[in-house]
Amino acid sequence: MIARAAGQAPPRVGRAGAAIAMGAALAFGLAAPARADGDAAAALIDEARARYQAVEYDTALGILERPAALEALDDAGRARVRAFAGLVRAQMADDAGARSAFAEALALDLCVALPDVPATPRIIAMFAEERARAHGARGTAAAPVTAPTAPPSQQTTSPMPVVAAAAALGGAGAVSLVAAGAFGAMALATHADANAAEFQSDAVTKAAQARDQALVGNTLLALGVVLVVGAGGAAALALVPGT
Repeated sequence: MIARAAGQAPPRVGRAGAAIAMGAALAFGLAAPARADGDAAAALIDEARARYQAVEYDTALGILERPAALEALDDAGRARVRAFAGLVRAQMADDAGARSAFAEALALDLCVALPDVPATPRIIAMFAEERARAHGARGTAAAPVTAPTAPPSQQTTSPMPVVAAAAALGGAGAVSLVAAGAFGAMALATHADANAAEFQSDAVTKAAQARDQALVGNTLLALGVVLVVGAGGAAALALVPGT
């Protein structure tokens, strides 16, 4: 190595080297507060975790809600500490205070999570409810509920004509059945007269009359049955909506 002669001026640092040094110093200066805040929040949470796991809830809550310590934290660190405070309050059966702390933590950082300590399913569900409420408060408003529109009116046919037709069919069927009964009775009577006739010619005539009367009676009987059945069908049709 060549020694620098006495009285020789030291070599100048180039502009590039000076710029690098200044950038490094600036970057370190900006990162230092964030790292300090993170370390402070972690130290606070670790201190409270030890008391929480020892079932010293009051002491743990006092550590987490120390005003001077909270003021020194950034939003992310304060959110973590407030979430832990809410968990401790929930463990102490202070649900209102727990929900308030959870809401404050989520207002600072919507992605904040509960600390890695034992928690009951009830407390986890409570925190999840507050997270959902916070998401809803930041989301879009729900669509207004509109009243349901009335369905279009349907054209219905009055059942009166159908009822009248059923009544007419039923009446005609009843008349036919009565007439069928009358002709049946006449046929029986005429057949009895044929059996009692003294002369063969009278017996043949009466028997022919009895057959004719029985045929008419049977025809009226069949017609009456058809009319009555038709009346029943029409009445049933009148009960169907829209007919």
